[in-house]
Amino acid sequence: MPGTDRLSTKRTMRDTTRKKHASLSPDKIAGISEHPVYPRNVRVVIVPMPGFDRQGHRLGYGASYYDRFLSAYPHLLKIGLAFSCLETDEVPVDAHDICMNLIITKQGIIRCGNCMVPEK
Repeated sequence: MPGTDRLSTKRTMRDTTRKKHASLSPDKIAGISEHPVYPRNVRVVIVPMPGFDRQGHRLGYGASYYDRFLSAYPHLLKIGLAFSCLETDEVPVDAHDICMNLIITKQGIIRCGNCMVPEK
């Protein structure tokens, strides 16, 4: 029903959220506004890592989203962010996997060399 906090089949979640939380836009909360960013103007990218090794290899989420993005913009400094308990001796890698330059954990910063991806 209109005017309630419940969703109805006649209104979408977007409509409800927009009306109910209109004052909670990011620019009003943190004084930040969104601006388009062109990858050629970016120097650093921070990548979440659900698993990693000291050579800079990372386990991903399975869709290769980060690897496709990083291979398109090789100039970026690639920093992986992970919990230290997620480190493993060796991460399985494929030819399309992109290595991190640095990995940051609560325990410290790991500087990764030029990691090699095995040829198939």
